[in-house]
Amino acid sequence: MVSIKKNGVVENNDQFPYFNSSNKVRIIKVLSHYLNMKNHEDKDQFHTFVKDKLERIQNEPREQTP
Repeated sequence: MVSIKKNGVVENNDQFPYFNSSNKVRIIKVLSHYLNMKNHEDKDQFHTFVKDKLERIQNEPREQTP
């Protein structure tokens, strides 16, 4: 597995670190919170990164727990 630091966030193989998490609602809330961040030095790039990840996670099928 290769870790890449992109826009100050570490990604694993171009996937958000919580990609396999079963608790996607929590992840969506975290990403939504960071979308409202106003003082990041690379605000525009960071905003685009987070928005993309949020949309990708929201559009994935929901996991069903047994």
